[in-house]
Amino acid sequence: MKSFFVFLLVISSLTSSAQSLVDSISSTGFSLDESVAEKLSTLAVNNRKVEIAEKTIQSSKFVVGKEKATWFNNLTFASNFNEYSINGSLQGQQNFFFPRYNLSLSLPFGYFFTQSKQVKIAKATLEKSILAKQEEIENIKQSIKIQYETYLANKYFLALHETLLQDQKILLDKVEASFENNQVDLDVFTSATKSFNDVLVKKITLIQALNSSKYTLENLLGMKLEDAYKKIKL
Repeated sequence: MKSFFVFLLVISSLTSSAQSLVDSISSTGFSLDESVAEKLSTLAVNNRKVEIAEKTIQSSKFVVGKEKATWFNNLTFASNFNEYSINGSLQGQQNFFFPRYNLSLSLPFGYFFTQSKQVKIAKATLEKSILAKQEEIENIKQSIKIQYETYLANKYFLALHETLLQDQKILLDKVEASFENNQVDLDVFTSATKSFNDVLVKKITLIQALNSSKYTLENLLGMKLEDAYKKIKL
């Protein structure tokens, strides 16, 4: 019996915030506030997937610039190092080393047909990257809205269940007192204990669901939920 109440004490310490939910949320006052979800969705740009998409765009921009400048690879410059270029004069002797500098441009015949297409491919990839980022942001926004509603629902379920647990605990205390005074038999006490345990186990499941939904929401937001509330001035 002692270990049973120690178990109850541990559960109570793990869910100290549950009681405050009962005080702050009522069945008549609870609602899925779409305005808050909408404001939170604006924080989608903080998601790491959006950051990765932005890096992809930057990479695509570099590729476009690289493809546009490819023709410079066919331009060469050379300098002749000889007696004339060093001394500046051959002292009346005939110069056989002209020109001093050489500049040449060599373009393959297929260059004009392929290079422009390579640039177009690079530009198309860049445009695709930009669209992919926009789509990622919209998907994350939608996910934030859905996950926020899931979080609120789990929070509300836990609050409602807390009242049920309290009622069950009051009933168990009464049955226990009656059992100690030999007013009820062991079967009644066992049944009351089992009912309380079932409600307690359900509470643990609800806590796990609440925490999981919060972690998922924070992962989408790219920050703690409390910090997100501050950003939207809630």
